[in-house]
Amino acid sequence: MEIDLRDMKRSSRTLTGFNGSSEQMIGTIRFLVYAGDVTRTVKFSVIRAKVPYNAILGTPWLHSMKAIPSTYH
Repeated sequence: MEIDLRDMKRSSRTLTGFNGSSEQMIGTIRFLVYAGDVTRTVKFSVIRAKVPYNAILGTPWLHSMKAIPSTYH
């Protein structure tokens, strides 16, 4: 996925990770996200860090997308 960071709004908020470490946000960006037949504009917080995932999707997002997470799938 190619992202144009010129579309990002700068931010200097601090996020705390699952392990208790803190990371400075570099900004926020909005994308259209498609899941099945549901489409939503979602705001993502952007950090500069090496992590094993691309995004963390929270419970409010899962509910708004009517998604059913499954560790089996």
